[in-house]
Order: sequence, then structure tokens, then C-alpha cells
Amino acid sequence: MKNIQFIGVGAPMSGSTTLAKSLFSHPDILSPLCQDHKEINFFTHRCDFFKKGPAWYDTQFQECQPGQITGEFSPIYFTDPESPRLISEFSPDVKLIAILRNPVKRSFSAYQSLKRGGNIDVDLTFRQAISKHEVLINCSRYQIHMKRYLRRFSRENIHLVILEELIENPAKVLNQALDFLGMSSPFQDDFVLAKANAGWTPKNRHMHNLSMGLRKTGRLLIPEALYRSQVAYRIKMLLLSLNKAPKEEVDSNFFNELEEEFREDNQELANMFNEGALYWT
Repeated sequence: MKNIQFIGVGAPMSGSTTLAKSLFSHPDILSPLCQDHKEINFFTHRCDFFKKGPAWYDTQFQECQPGQITGEFSPIYFTDPESPRLISEFSPDVKLIAILRNPVKRSFSAYQSLKRGGNIDVDLTFRQAISKHEVLINCSRYQIHMKRYLRRFSRENIHLVILEELIENPAKVLNQALDFLGMSSPFQDDFVLAKANAGWTPKNRHMHNLSMGLRKTGRLLIPEALYRSQVAYRIKMLLLSLNKAPKEEVDSNFFNELEEEFREDNQELANMFNEGALYWT
């Protein structure tokens, strides 16, 4: 396997795309060659790529010139119990970056994402979705997932990025990541973050189901030449944009309830990484 210097391991819906785009904009950090220039999803059995072996993984990266490094960001590694072992067996000295955010806001963002993807009923409120889908809470219990990495990697090989701090002071937080990666040529103070994956929820369930099914049925109904031009995808995206519900806010009382539920998890995470207090506590 090539000398991949770092791997971003998540958490999902916590700003990994923004962080990846920002770091990969640095001239000495090369993005992978996969379609989104971010996620390879290799070190997980939830996808089939691991079966292709390390030679295939190598093909996903550009050749580095002297002074350059390369890596990837795959949030699926955060919650997969097998990912820490798979990563450590292939590259025991690799540096890991985990980006986290207020766990309640992460859960809410995941709720919106599941709605958009058609994985939960669009009529469910956040409170109802939390009661029916444990994954919304479990993924936000960061200390559970980070413990698995600390069993396989030294504390010095793991760098935490807090999304709220990244938004508040991009250059400072990115330069801390560069220091962790052993890079020079810092980001300038006026660096502007790349925005990505803005949250929204669908308004009408039937229109959303139509939109989500269009690309699949389009393969059968649309002439091949038009399909290859991505016309079905563009129609789908148009319908989705027309079906955006007004911005949904979390009920403040329920938000406070969830913050209390995460209190012990937050404290344990802070203790694990010698943080006096996390940004959101």
C-alpha cells in the first residue's frame, strides 16, 4: 500500500465535506481520485471495496511529489466497529482526523438527511424520529466510537476538529490540522470555508418519493442518450428543490432534553482527549 499519510474517519453529518474540501485546497495536500474526491469507503465491510484489496486502494490516490501528502475522508469509518482494526492492520502509523460537532445538532442533521434519502417517513417530527430510530442518537455518542480508535492507535495519532470552532476561526483550526500532519505553508487568516451539504427536509412525501424514484425508473423509460446526459438526475434535483419544506427548528425544550442525555458522553470524550470542556458544553 502507498504511504497514505492521513485518514478522516468522521463523524457523519459533522462537517467532514467542508473540512476535506478545505484541506484539499492546500497545494501540498492531494485529494483521492474517487468520484467525490473525498470518500473511498475502503476500510469497512459495509461496502464491497475492501475485497478489492490494497492494490485497488492504491489506485485511488495521486502520486505525491516531494513535500506533498495525500489522504481521504470516509465518515462511514466512524461508526463501523471493524474500521479501526482494518485501518490499523493496513497502516498502523497513519494519522487520523475526526471532526465532531454539537451532538444534538449532528442528530438533527442526520434526521434531515434520512428524510431526504427516503429512509424515514418525511412526516415524522424530530422527536418522533429519535424515538423510532436509535441510530440518530447512537452515532452522536462520540466517546463510544472514539474508544475503538484509541484501542488501536495512540492518542498522538488522532486529531479532533470541532466544527463550531472551524466555522468560527477557519484558518486557526485548519492550521492546527496542518501542524498535526507535519505541514508548513499555513492557511491565511482570510481563508473562506467551502460550504457543503446544507440541511433541508422535503415538504410533500409523495412528491419526494417520485423524485427519489425518478433516476431508477428513468433508466427504463428515458432513451439511453438522454439518460447518459443525466437528464433524469437533473429533473430529480429540480423536483427536490421545488419540494423543500420551510426551515425546521428543533423544539428548544427537546433540544435541552437531548443535551442533558449527552452530558455524560461529552464529559467522557473530553476526558479521553484531555479537553477541559468541549465547545458545546
